[in-house]
Amino acid sequence: MLVSSNHITNFFSLNCRDWIFDNINNKKMASHKIEWQTIFMVTCWHLWMWRNKSIFEEEFYRPFNPIDVILKMATEIDNCKQTQISEWPQHTDTIFIDWKTPQEGWVKLNYDDAHKSSVNLSGFGGLIRDRNKNCLDSYARNRLMRRATCRDGGHVYIGMDMARRQGITHLQVESDFKVLVDMVIEKCNINGNVP
Repeated sequence: MLVSSNHITNFFSLNCRDWIFDNINNKKMASHKIEWQTIFMVTCWHLWMWRNKSIFEEEFYRPFNPIDVILKMATEIDNCKQTQISEWPQHTDTIFIDWKTPQEGWVKLNYDDAHKSSVNLSGFGGLIRDRNKNCLDSYARNRLMRRATCRDGGHVYIGMDMARRQGITHLQVESDFKVLVDMVIEKCNINGNVP
């Protein structure tokens, strides 16, 4: 049993919202030495994963010992949280990551892509925003393809063409794809030629 016996009544009697917050904030509900928040998080994750696998994978069977599987993973997570490596500096600075506004008179195209190799599915998208963070246009595509094909730069062309068709002449493009950025600013070449 995952829930300690003196908390079992409360565990099954709360409405959904209160139940979630109670489980996230309660440190004493566990019947084990592992933190309850960790057990609760791992249990929710496993239940969701097992449900999806039972729907989408014909050969999947839930484990015979689900509590042991949950507790093993929760123990590993708690052990990681408690391990302090003295050689690694401990940082306490908070770094805020935010969208940076383009220069006056410019608009910005941000784009990205993703690939899920297990289903060979790739997708990409982008959006054009003005200095006031208003979305002027956006696009998204998905398709079956290899990762390399998704990162060939064609999706950047879609965004740039979209901006051109709207009459935008001052476009700042932002990407995390270094090879493509280097190609655009001519720092990358293949066989001596800029692609």
